[in-house]
Amino acid sequence: MKKRMSQANKKNLLRTIVIAITFIIALEVPYLLIKYQLFGENFEQEAAIGLFEVVITAIGALFVVFEMQSSDHTNCCMSLADLNFRFIENPRLMLLYQKLGECFKNPDLELEVIDDNDDTHVHSADLMAYLTFYEVLFENIDHGLMNIEQMDDLFGDRFFKVIHNNYVQENELYAEPSSYSNIFQLYTLWYEHRTKSAAKDGSRLVAMPENAIPVMYLKQKLYMHETHYLAPDKGKHTFTNSKGQSVTLHQKRLFPRSLKQVLALQKQICGEINNVDVFKYSTEEEILESMLIDYCYGLFDGKKLVAVCIGVMNRESPRNLCKLVGDANFQNYASFDSVQVAKEYRGYGIQQFFLADFQATIQGLLEANMTDHITILATVSPKNDYSLNNFTKAGYTHGDVVSAYGSQRYVVQKQLADIN
Repeated sequence: MKKRMSQANKKNLLRTIVIAITFIIALEVPYLLIKYQLFGENFEQEAAIGLFEVVITAIGALFVVFEMQSSDHTNCCMSLADLNFRFIENPRLMLLYQKLGECFKNPDLELEVIDDNDDTHVHSADLMAYLTFYEVLFENIDHGLMNIEQMDDLFGDRFFKVIHNNYVQENELYAEPSSYSNIFQLYTLWYEHRTKSAAKDGSRLVAMPENAIPVMYLKQKLYMHETHYLAPDKGKHTFTNSKGQSVTLHQKRLFPRSLKQVLALQKQICGEINNVDVFKYSTEEEILESMLIDYCYGLFDGKKLVAVCIGVMNRESPRNLCKLVGDANFQNYASFDSVQVAKEYRGYGIQQFFLADFQATIQGLLEANMTDHITILATVSPKNDYSLNNFTKAGYTHGDVVSAYGSQRYVVQKQLADIN
């Protein structure tokens, strides 16, 4: 945030002026009294006049201080009233606010945003205008023109209902996070204010707190990692097993609201595996981090999560496996981290599907000229013949066995190059 004079800084300045005036009076009065005592009646009139001038000066300065405070308060109130008027007089913004309210009352209801001209539905441009409105509010705070406390009553509810909406998070905020850096900074300030208020009197809660932006995302400014190349919804796919049985599953990018489902699936699979060495366990923090900035997709049978794949993009991270091949140039490496499939959905080629999809994602980065080549790395237990066979079919080669994730594993790799 830019270093501009905030409301708190202005108050400190006014307090300093008052203290300075008091200090001047405290020095001037004894000085005049001493002159009077030393020189007698000749200085009586001069002392009285001098004291009177100091008092008048002090009173005048105080009037200036109070006028500054009053002016700031009046200007802030007028600005808030004008912003609120602009919001409620815009039928498109009010329609979106109405739809957000419906989603808030019914958590199973998804916000519907279209691109066609239809006055009864929310347009994508309406959502952009809504979020831009709050970027303007952030600029007012950043310039010290107003603060969160002043805005909270009028705009707080509208803010949290849009920021905590599932559709908005998955299709806008997390999809193109760097475009909304001001929104994330405003959210950090506002959520902290609401949290403190709730702790104080319990009166300032936030709409849909279960969809709160993760603290790590804000503190580490992970929103500066662009993820627009990771589509939120990749549609439905049909998988067939060796018996000719088919199942159709829906592939979606996973976001923080799915964290409990992912953890539950991982726990279920861990309990079913006899040899834990073949399983790559992911911590809650690792899963959450990948949901926010990496390749992290799930396959759903209806609303049931049945498979998860995590891939670490070519970024600097202890989870980037480039260290296992002795290369520190993390930008040229991505890591196929893990695949977890529910027992009843195994044998349908889901791991092979994710290997191909992750490879296509990395190939997309190459075509975007982010780098000229990327090697995909993964580790596989020598005891996991099924996975080794899948990697081999996908064109991966493996080298020496290394120690990773608490067991001995092969490092398998496949290099991709820009085909243009």
